[in-house]
Amino acid sequence: MIALDVVSRNGTLLPLSEARLPLFSPAVLHAFGVYESVQVIDGTPFHLEAHLHRLERSAGTIGLPLPASLATIKGWAVDLLRFRPHGAGLLRIVVTSASDVHAGSCWLRLGKSMQFPPRYWTLGADAVTFPGMRPLPQAKTLNTLTNYLAQRAAHEAGCHEGLLVYDGKVWEGSSSNLFVVLDGVLLTPPATEVLSGETRECVLRLAGEMGLPLQEAPLLLADLPRWKEAFLTSTSRHVMPLTVVDHKPVGNGQVGPLTRRLHAAFEAYFQHEMDRERSALA
Repeated sequence: MIALDVVSRNGTLLPLSEARLPLFSPAVLHAFGVYESVQVIDGTPFHLEAHLHRLERSAGTIGLPLPASLATIKGWAVDLLRFRPHGAGLLRIVVTSASDVHAGSCWLRLGKSMQFPPRYWTLGADAVTFPGMRPLPQAKTLNTLTNYLAQRAAHEAGCHEGLLVYDGKVWEGSSSNLFVVLDGVLLTPPATEVLSGETRECVLRLAGEMGLPLQEAPLLLADLPRWKEAFLTSTSRHVMPLTVVDHKPVGNGQVGPLTRRLHAAFEAYFQHEMDRERSALA
C-alpha cells in the first residue's frame, strides 16, 4: 500500500481506490458537502483545530450533520498523519452526506501541496478578473464550479489566479483571499461576503498587532487602477504578492513594502505555531 494513496474514512484507513461516492448521492448531484485543506510539514498540521471548527461551521450552515465530534475527527487526522510521520502536503478533510438529512462520511487524505514558482514571492504573481461570485460564501462547500472556471480562465490567459468580480466589486480569488493597499489603508472584502480562510484571519490579526490601518470593505473594480499594493492569502500561498491584474501593473508593478512586512510577519508566526503544534503532538 503506497502511503500517499491512503485515505481515512471515518477513522478506517483505506486505499485511495476505495474512496468512492454513489453517482446519485447528494454530494455529487448537489455539492452537498464541506471540506477543509490543512498544510502539513513533517507530519505536523498548521492550525488543525481552527480548520476543524470552520468545518463544523460550514456543515452547520448547510444543515449537514458531521459523522463524529470534532475531537474524534481530530483523532482520525492525527492517526492518518502518524501513518506518514514525515509527510508533507495538504491534508484534505471532506465530509459528504449519505442522504439529505443523515450524517455520512468524513474522508481524510494527505496529498501533494500546490507548488508555485518562487518568483511569485520575489516578483509577484499575476491574475485576471472573472465574472462570478462564490455561492454561499459563509460555508466552504463542494460547490466550487465558479472557482474552477475562474482558475481555468486564469490559466488560459497565462496567469496565476482568477479574481471573482460581481456587482462591480472584486471579492476573492478562485482559491485565495485578496488584500489591497489603497489610500494608505489595507483593505480586504468583508468576511460576510467571502470565504474567509485561516491564513486571512491570521493576517488580519497580525496587521492589527502591527498597528496597520486596516478595514474590511468591498473593493470596487473601478478603483483597481488606484491600488498601490495587492497580495493573496491561502493555505498554500501564505502571503503572496500580486503585482499584475488583467495584464496591467498593480501600483508600480513591484512587491510593496507593506506586503513584504506582512509576508515576513506571517512566516515568523507560521514557524512559531508549527513548533508549538509539533510539541503538542509529540
